[in-house]
Amino acid sequence: MSMIDNSRVHTEFADGVVVATIRLEKVTDADITALQTDLTAAARPHAFRLAIDFSQVLLLGSCGISLLLLLRKEAAAAGGKVAIFGLSGDLLGMLKKTGLISVLSPHKSRNAAVEACR
Repeated sequence: MSMIDNSRVHTEFADGVVVATIRLEKVTDADITALQTDLTAAARPHAFRLAIDFSQVLLLGSCGISLLLLLRKEAAAAGGKVAIFGLSGDLLGMLKKTGLISVLSPHKSRNAAVEACR
């Protein structure tokens, strides 16, 4: 298994799904390339079934949104799925205002996100 545990992300395996907890309070340009590498490396060996926990994230820049859209595209190409959960009220509000809430479909719990990826 390609599990990751560093200052950016911690991953574990649950019911056939990689669960990745983002450890960054701010997802910005400075960390996005390394974060993408971490998430892709963890998800690819598991048919790109990836649930991402945003409970520690306070700020999600446009690069973070782009990363989520890219991961969804990669997952779809691999026959997998990406689900997100643990978003703060502010992040949910931003997704609603931009219309991305229907595209990214955040889940209310870890269990719901894991189930959506199975």
